[in-house]
Amino acid sequence: MHSRRLKISFALFLGLPLFLLAGPAGAGNRAAYLHYLDGLLQEQHGDTQKAIDRYKTTIELDPEAAFVYRQLANLAFESGQLASALDYAKQLIEKEGDTAEGEYLLGNIHWAREEFDDAKKAFERALELEPDFSRANYALGNLVGNTDPDGARVYFKKYLEQEPANPSEVYYRLSLIDQRVGEWEGAIANLEKAIEIEPNALQARYGLAQVYEVLKDTASALSVYLDILPYDPENADLDNHVGEMYYRASESARAEEFFLKAKKLQPDNARANLGLALLAEESSDFGRAADVLKDSAALNDDPRLSLRLSYYLTQADRLQEAVGVLEKAHAKWPEEHEISYFLGIGYDETKKPDKAVKALEAALAAKPDFRDARFYLGTIHEKQNDIKRLEKEFRALIEKNPEDAAALNFLGYSLVDRDMKLEEAKGWIEKALEIDPDNGAYMDSIGWANFKLGEYDLALKNLKRALEKEPRDEVIWEHLGEVYTVFKDTAAAWAAWKTSLAYKSDNKKVQRKLADLEKTLSPEEIGRNLMDFLRHRRGGMEKLSGFCQVHGEIVGRPFHFSTVLTFNKPDRLVIEILGPMFVPMWRIQTSSAGFEMDPMAFEGISPENLRDAVSQIMAIFRNFLNGSLLEVDDASYHKGWSRHWIKTDKALFFLTPDRADLDSIQFTGAKRYRLELKDMRDVKHRRLPAWYVIEGPGFSAQLKLEQFSADFE
Repeated sequence: MHSRRLKISFALFLGLPLFLLAGPAGAGNRAAYLHYLDGLLQEQHGDTQKAIDRYKTTIELDPEAAFVYRQLANLAFESGQLASALDYAKQLIEKEGDTAEGEYLLGNIHWAREEFDDAKKAFERALELEPDFSRANYALGNLVGNTDPDGARVYFKKYLEQEPANPSEVYYRLSLIDQRVGEWEGAIANLEKAIEIEPNALQARYGLAQVYEVLKDTASALSVYLDILPYDPENADLDNHVGEMYYRASESARAEEFFLKAKKLQPDNARANLGLALLAEESSDFGRAADVLKDSAALNDDPRLSLRLSYYLTQADRLQEAVGVLEKAHAKWPEEHEISYFLGIGYDETKKPDKAVKALEAALAAKPDFRDARFYLGTIHEKQNDIKRLEKEFRALIEKNPEDAAALNFLGYSLVDRDMKLEEAKGWIEKALEIDPDNGAYMDSIGWANFKLGEYDLALKNLKRALEKEPRDEVIWEHLGEVYTVFKDTAAAWAAWKTSLAYKSDNKKVQRKLADLEKTLSPEEIGRNLMDFLRHRRGGMEKLSGFCQVHGEIVGRPFHFSTVLTFNKPDRLVIEILGPMFVPMWRIQTSSAGFEMDPMAFEGISPENLRDAVSQIMAIFRNFLNGSLLEVDDASYHKGWSRHWIKTDKALFFLTPDRADLDSIQFTGAKRYRLELKDMRDVKHRRLPAWYVIEGPGFSAQLKLEQFSADFE
């Protein structure tokens, strides 16, 4: 400890100016010495203000101690006390005389005070006093770079002549001047010189990459950033920036690599976690997107991230978690109207209408003109059958914006559906249609208003128009069924309600209507209705084409082929069996003109058995595609314990449990062929299986469509 004190005291002793070490010259100098010594100690300990106070006392005791003015000016300058720094610097020059060092200090203080002309004069005065004072040239180069680029270049070149050992920084500064005046080639050349001289000059390397970014030369910028990595290996910001550049270039794998690297360095890094979340979102992996975003440190500071996280959780079917995130965010940021809004939606979807109302009211309190929040609040009142509050919210929306077609229609339809204020409600809907005349939902609303007012012909006309716009809307079909019952068109009413259930099978109200109607129909009438319905759902096939995997067995011998399938109306079906490199090897074709098959040999299968099996498979498949299998004269509906079917003179048509699609067809002829339909797809508003199983005596085949396209009549 003693030796350490001696070292400190000796260091301070060496730093003392001679005027303070000249021996006893009276009590004043001794006191000045002690205060100066204490100032040095305070400065060493980092207590700038105490050091300044001790130095001020020093010059009060010894006003001629010029060295202390320099110390005071520098300390005041460094601590941001610029007015005091300027005063001390001027006193320094007054006490010490005009020197290059003094003018240089004065110039820096003027510069910090944004007194640029005075700063320039001080630096120039320093050069007058000492032409080789290199720091003044460097300062002038930086000072005038914005206003006098050519002059700045001259100062920097003089500095290079005076300080040839430190050129890298100067070339970097010259590049900044080039960038300011748009001389990009010069900027690149100067930065490359700086890097060549000093390869680990990160400032120059980053500057070069940023120049390439300004020039939109992403490839060159990326190349420079990648070159920086060995010099700056643990820079999460760099990894994130490179990841973002790859992301914008749609190079997802490379982007993920750098985001993961940044996340490894800083697990809660906001940019890295957001980047990884966006990549997961692109691939529809919303669960991963949510789990990554949960790690972000920015969740505590940015309410938008809570909204994004809740969106990811909702998309990942983790609705309760999403609501929890929004609840936490709402407690933290109660004034954020969007958080309140989406929390209200979350409460509504989790069957908590009272909480939903409070959250939406909070959104409106924060932003009274928040149209979507008011609209959603009105829809909740509608579901709760609170018509008074429903009207209040929607009338407020319409008063605010008389052209809000959606609000006009919602209010009008809600009243019509309850047989309330029918004429006024019809007027709201008509206004909505004036604003948006091609809207199918609004056409349905006016048709329903026509029906409620007894305008049945208009109702039928408008509902049919609505279906042209929205052919899969179950509500329009339900309304149309009601109209057909007025016209006593039982078959049409049955078909309308059946179609409505096909699009929303859990509608109890329509289920009851259809069941009540079927009580008045015979099995034959229901059977004919079902066959008509299935033909309509299936639609007339114009064309089908795509890749098809075909496998199965013939007389116990398995086969598996990749094929290209083509069907063209009325009955031409072609299957081409592919060999290596997807080259067609064999062709099979059937149509009304006959059946053709290239010669094929299968071990253990006679040519006759092979041809007979393939021709039957092709014929059954073709007749399903062209619709002839569904063309029947007589049909009757039957219901067992677990199955529903339609009996015809050709076959038994087994239905899916909801009776909305065909499940399979069992032919009643001698050979008892069977066609099973799987993987039902919605294709251009029609229902089309993508997987067919065909069985018959001695054979079975499965045809799976892949990457196909279909056109219908």
